Amino acid sequence: MVAGVEISPREAEVLEQVGAHLSNAEIAARLCISVRTVESHVSSLLRKLEVPDRRALAQRAPEPAGAGPSHPAPVLPAPLTSFIGRVSERAELTEMIKAHRQVTAVGPGGVGKTRLALAAATEAAGEYSDGVWFVDLVPVTDPGMIATAVAGALGLGEQPGRDMTESVVAALADRHALLVLDNCEHVVDGVALFLERLLATCPRLTVLATSRARLMVPFERVYLVLPLSLSVDGESDAVALFMERAAAVGWPLDPPLRDQIAAICARLDGMALAIELAAARYPTLGLDGITAALSHPLRMLTGGSRLRGDQDARREWQEVLDQLGTPTERTYGHGAIFDAILFLHHGQAPEALERMAPEPRQVWKWVTWIWLHWYVALRAEAAVLAGSPGARDRVAEARTVVAGNPVATAIVERAQALLDNDHERLLATVAAFDAAGCRYQSLRTLVLAGGDHAERGVAALADLGLAPMAPAPTSMTITERS
Repeated sequence: MVAGVEISPREAEVLEQVGAHLSNAEIAARLCISVRTVESHVSSLLRKLEVPDRRALAQRAPEPAGAGPSHPAPVLPAPLTSFIGRVSERAELTEMIKAHRQVTAVGPGGVGKTRLALAAATEAAGEYSDGVWFVDLVPVTDPGMIATAVAGALGLGEQPGRDMTESVVAALADRHALLVLDNCEHVVDGVALFLERLLATCPRLTVLATSRARLMVPFERVYLVLPLSLSVDGESDAVALFMERAAAVGWPLDPPLRDQIAAICARLDGMALAIELAAARYPTLGLDGITAALSHPLRMLTGGSRLRGDQDARREWQEVLDQLGTPTERTYGHGAIFDAILFLHHGQAPEALERMAPEPRQVWKWVTWIWLHWYVALRAEAAVLAGSPGARDRVAEARTVVAGNPVATAIVERAQALLDNDHERLLATVAAFDAAGCRYQSLRTLVLAGGDHAERGVAALADLGLAPMAPAPTSMTITERS
């Protein structure tokens, strides 16, 4: 009996589960009955207790004997490593979550968005009586499957006559909970639509998303995740992370080495993932070896051993490859970038374009954001030089992706100039490359410009000991405007 109303023992069981905020599918699984039977009991309870909806019905459920305030343990991935630094950022993001219903932590790949979001969610968990739920959207390639991924995290199954979005909405309708959606960038439009419906119908729900791009919805509050601090009042989160991860693999570092570590972290732009990967290689490479290895990617953009074309160069290049990454990263990440540079140097634009066939949204999983910028920029230039029908769209897309990276931006500008037959704009990129210290790319631009500029570029490349570079395709020869 509930409040003087006679209900059956089975209805009492169902009412207790409704009070625990379980969905019909969850109740059916727990009581070993069909979803349709649960729906029948819920309808009967609504009628007998004279309440308008499921939320009101949950409030009529009796408290379990001896039950106090319920604070479910957060359903969050257990971190495999300790969280280092970002004390102020964690506090700021935690407070933002408490103040707003939808917050997006935005930053480039590898900057540490996921770890920061998990730290903030763990800290805020006590504010949500119905718990915290985590959903990784990396495996989701179809925006229509976002609700299915969330349903899986909530433990919901398919329900007859109801799509997954409706099931999620019903399950979260009266819950005071925090939902963390990780890696939204590749399905950002689908996430935006899903959250519009979810937040409108679940008034006590808060959503924390991580993404490389904003969701661009009116109710969104954005928190920018910046690279780790390199030096604040003599302390550096980046250096602390490197030293902790090196110590974790059995190679603690002495404080006097902090300056050298700081230089490495600065070369990595304070990107958390890159710093962790570098620290993991410390036992085999040492600090000097890591510093030397980090110099090779820049050498490849400014010219270097692989462009010389002799046996010593090939041997040196193989040594570089042996130091870098995993086979997957080599095949689809930095390996594709290095191969494309060589193909473009020899005028093999179609081969370069084929080597970089995977879309950037696939490649970002294997590289840090700096490598992704170079990949996107070189891919755009290859499309232009190969005469690809989609070259103009590819250049436009690349311009958005590489914003903030001076070298990649200059490559995209050069591709645009080649596409538009704009001689003045093409030569303007020479100064941009020079300012960034990319001597090879500067000279490559002169060769592509043709005429006297090409003669100067060819001579300078020869002085650097590099193999001859192919000129721009005849169909793309740029004429200087009078």
